[in-house]
Amino acid sequence: TGENLGIEITYQQYLTNGFYSLVNLSLYNSTYIAADGKQRDTRFNGNHIFNATFGKEWAKTKGRFWGINARINWLGGFKETPIDEAASARTNTTVYDESKAWTVKQKDYFRPDVRVYFKKSKTKYSRMLSIDIQNVANYQNQSFSYYDTFQRKVIRK
Repeated sequence: TGENLGIEITYQQYLTNGFYSLVNLSLYNSTYIAADGKQRDTRFNGNHIFNATFGKEWAKTKGRFWGINARINWLGGFKETPIDEAASARTNTTVYDESKAWTVKQKDYFRPDVRVYFKKSKTKYSRMLSIDIQNVANYQNQSFSYYDTFQRKVIRK
């Protein structure tokens, strides 16, 4: 049995004088009742998500636009099940401590992106040519952990 509770707030500014924005904040809690009857966090219970996009467009000629925008994604870190290092060393493989499922929180996920684009609009269609630079700050996000049998320790990736 699972339960997801939360609240979401969104602000949007439509294209006005060439500027636009979209800001979104979600605060939530995601849990489940495990087979052993205990309530635990789910893997995806980061507790918050923040997204913001800000942009500017310039009209070149009728139906042709140049633009630039920036986007920021910031999510609470996902949960992991801790690794039993002693058991992993004995078996030469990753062994999880399932009695503590989803109790270790990863670092928050953060990614800033930038886009520069040229857009052509017609009455029945439009097209866009863009250059996207994702994770422009080269922030190293964590996705998982494992026991490395050669280094004999837990590695976080």
